[in-house]
Amino acid sequence: MTFSPVNNSYQNFPNNLRKLFGLRSPETPLFELIINNNKLGYIKKKRKKDLRNKKRNLLLRNKQKRLQKQKSLKQKQKQIQIQIQIQKQKRLDAESKNKINRRLMKKLDNFDQEIDADLEQLFKNF
Repeated sequence: MTFSPVNNSYQNFPNNLRKLFGLRSPETPLFELIINNNKLGYIKKKRKKDLRNKKRNLLLRNKQKRLQKQKSLKQKQKQIQIQIQIQKQKRLDAESKNKINRRLMKKLDNFDQEIDADLEQLFKNF
């Protein structure tokens, strides 16, 4: 490789390096070589940044999905607990009604027995 200071270009620049830096002809000016190299560096940095952002966004999305699942699970658990409490309350209400009904039935039975006894005494007296 020789460098001619007159026109700031590389002559006989190897093909593989030319392809690497995106050079088209063997007589490419030095400043263009530097610009292309900087572009490559910028593109690499941008790609790295994009990948980081992509990973970060993916992690955030996964975290949001996980939090949403946890919220929905908690809501379902609350609904189930409320349903269980309602069922317990209904059962307790039914049991208390049954107790009240039993008491009333006992009182009615006792009252019926008293009336029967009073009627028998009345019939005996006549």
